[in-house]
Amino acid sequence: MIVFNFQVSRKGIARKSYNRSFREEFKNTLLYAVQYWHEKILPRHFYVSAHGKYRHQRRDAEWVQNKRKKGRGQGKFIDLLFKGTARRWLTHNPQYSATSRLGKVKMEAPPYFVKPNEKNPGSQPDKVAELKLITRDERQEMAKRIHKHLIRQIKQAEKKR
Repeated sequence: MIVFNFQVSRKGIARKSYNRSFREEFKNTLLYAVQYWHEKILPRHFYVSAHGKYRHQRRDAEWVQNKRKKGRGQGKFIDLLFKGTARRWLTHNPQYSATSRLGKVKMEAPPYFVKPNEKNPGSQPDKVAELKLITRDERQEMAKRIHKHLIRQIKQAEKKR
């Protein structure tokens, strides 16, 4: 199980407008944020360009050669894939949850994805850390979307009152 937490610090707009009356709006916004990350940003980690974009750790030459021979489809060229099992597990049936301060998405992952090689510790890259990486551009993209969503939520809440 992989858990991606998304927390918004109480700076800027959050500090100015945070009070008990907007807890539900913050909760909805954080739920939106984790759903957006899972649906739009997570799949980018499974593109061929992800190696350079997310600065994945270098794979062992023997492993790369084995991927080229035995990997299926894009798994021959993408760091986080071999046969596509990890992508299928991670993108299907996520569990989203949120409070007014924290959003979470829980995803199932194959055992080899989350447990390191016990025979040779340190021989495998940290795939979970690579998966959770967000580039500066993605962080800005998410911040803009979250900000717009929060403003919309607050305006709707004010109209109801």
